[in-house]
Amino acid sequence: MRTFRQRLQVLMDGTRPYTFAKKIGVEKGLFQYYWQKGGMPTAENLVKIQAGTGCSIDWLLTGRVPTIEGNLANIRFEARSLKEAGARIAFVNSVRKLKEIYDRQSKEKITALESVLDLFSQ
Repeated sequence: MRTFRQRLQVLMDGTRPYTFAKKIGVEKGLFQYYWQKGGMPTAENLVKIQAGTGCSIDWLLTGRVPTIEGNLANIRFEARSLKEAGARIAFVNSVRKLKEIYDRQSKEKITALESVLDLFSQ
């Protein structure tokens, strides 16, 4: 399991620490505390990191990756870069939205949606 600093490093994707701090809107001194001393950010700064990168707060705090409950298989990943993390998080969010759509729709609408999905998968 990665440490908080290692998860930050994944999100930074080679960006220098102070450049990254400025990008996400976290004060330079506080970011230095997280980066060099292994400190944990406040809830406010966790939200800033999440908003600036698109990662989940749960992943930031624990290293656990988003999973999808229900009949869908759990999706687990460990990203090697910010670009990859963003793409995978977008995928997980898309599957969650699709599950929500399925849960609210009639069988006829689900059949129509599956037909559209079949077209995309060919």
